[in-house]
Amino acid sequence: GLQTNNYWGDIWITPSDRRYPNAALSYVTGSHNFKVGMQWSFGNDGDTRNRLGHLNMRPYGGLPQPCDPDPSMPCEDRHGIDALNYPTSWNTTVRADRGFYVQDTWTLDRLTINAGVRYDHFESVINTFRTGGNLQGGRFISQRAAPEIPATPYWNDIAPRFSATYDLFGDARTALKFSMNKYMRPYASGHGERYSPYRERSDRRDWFDCVLNPAIHQTGGVGNPRGDCATAADLAGLPASPDFYLSTNYDGIVQDHEIGLRNNTTTFREGGLAVPDSQPHPDLQREYNWEYNAGIQHELLPRVSLNVGWYRRVFSDIEARSNAALQTCDVATAQAGVPCGSWIPFQVNFDDPNGHVARLRGLGQNITITQPNFLAFDLDPAYRGLVNNLDITSDINRNYYNGFEVSMNARLPNGGNVFGGWTASQHIQDTCGLVVDPNGVSIEDPIRGADEGIRRGGRWCDQSALGMPFRHDFKLFGAYPLPGDFEFSGSIQAYSGGERELTWSVPSSYFPGGVRTRGATVQLFQPGTNFLPYWTQVDIALRRIFRFGGVESSVQADIYNLMNKAVVVDETESYGGSWGRPTRLLQGRLLRMAFQVNW
Repeated sequence: GLQTNNYWGDIWITPSDRRYPNAALSYVTGSHNFKVGMQWSFGNDGDTRNRLGHLNMRPYGGLPQPCDPDPSMPCEDRHGIDALNYPTSWNTTVRADRGFYVQDTWTLDRLTINAGVRYDHFESVINTFRTGGNLQGGRFISQRAAPEIPATPYWNDIAPRFSATYDLFGDARTALKFSMNKYMRPYASGHGERYSPYRERSDRRDWFDCVLNPAIHQTGGVGNPRGDCATAADLAGLPASPDFYLSTNYDGIVQDHEIGLRNNTTTFREGGLAVPDSQPHPDLQREYNWEYNAGIQHELLPRVSLNVGWYRRVFSDIEARSNAALQTCDVATAQAGVPCGSWIPFQVNFDDPNGHVARLRGLGQNITITQPNFLAFDLDPAYRGLVNNLDITSDINRNYYNGFEVSMNARLPNGGNVFGGWTASQHIQDTCGLVVDPNGVSIEDPIRGADEGIRRGGRWCDQSALGMPFRHDFKLFGAYPLPGDFEFSGSIQAYSGGERELTWSVPSSYFPGGVRTRGATVQLFQPGTNFLPYWTQVDIALRRIFRFGGVESSVQADIYNLMNKAVVVDETESYGGSWGRPTRLLQGRLLRMAFQVNW
């Protein structure tokens, strides 16, 4: 066939596959239900990219011209390219996400026990689609070796499971329940992508659409950008005639002799291997979660049941990113002006002399700031620019959830039902382990997800000592059939508002001598002290059923947020004139129509 090595536009291929072979064997007797099995998954996530020219152009105001048009904007911001390390082609392979388990359900009179244990093994690697262990060279990158490397440590973990149910009086009306189970965090093949040295990287370079003066650019010198365009005299001794190079000036095409020197020698380096933002610590552990449940279920009346439950979740070996080139500082023993690890503590009073607290309250904000006078930390200048990011886990870093729930379920005559419940929830985080920045850093909350960030480290890193409050939610739901094949349903839900955050980027004027090595962002609200208001939501629905022979159809109208409440769900969290400004509101009143056919 014909191969031209030309790429007409972008090529971006992201193949992905996952396979799930499973097997199980059961043995059932009168009092035992014994089972052994295996769950196994493996697969790939790939990424192949290429682009015509292996670059992105960055013209300003049309095609680049000599650096004259807009003196208010630096020339390097007006003209340039992003050189790409294309072609790239790599793959993250989960070789084994494998679990072997054994369990038994054992019935002893009124007691039923379910006990088991699971062995989990996980391993993944990073490799390429190319044969021979090499990646093809490109315009800005030579051919490079691409050996297979581990994406994460190989994990081997034991996860026990246990639950028990006891018929308290032997009449099948009252049951006591208890369970404790360990679950390992699931990972997909994409988890190891961040460690791939074969990923796309870019390098921003000068380009003024003219042949550059080799006396400046080949030596790494930085001259006046307007003078960097070469003259015929500057080009003497080059392989081609000066006219050849000069003829390409201002043609809107990026020639190699018009591109400045490499700037990014860290993540876009010779040899073409991208430097990942971090590396896994050799002792990186797999995150896991212990779940504890206890409760009682009782039949109060025929078709009316009551449930009372206690729930606890403990998330351990929580992953965090740490700069191993820096030394941490014990916030509890730090003193202003005395170097502590890689940090220099200094005293900050948020309220004085500028009256920040009064200003916030003047905006109509009902807030509590318990410690406006505190220590902040600047980086010791001796550690400026030192970076060695490792993804680590710690036995200390843990998140806890404690919850109590009371609910009742009633089945009404004619097919109606009512459900109601109350829940009290408490979230506690201990993030004091392996903290490098004593000011604290923001990470995703592993319990509530990406929408709920938390501050790891800092002066309130151990929330178990802060008396975190329980937050209360209520729900009531009912549905009842009406004459004429109509059915009405509705719900009332009362939610506790989310926790409010207030972060402050300490101005340089607060730093010793007004000079800072690195910015300091601190949390001003003690966790558990400031919350958004409680809010309620009412939803209703009306459904009409039609029957034609063996076909049943229905038309339904749902009204969401019947009272049309504009509840603030999220708000800006940074100190300033916009703090407390809503960023997300509850969806307003919404009518939804639905049609369904069953046959």
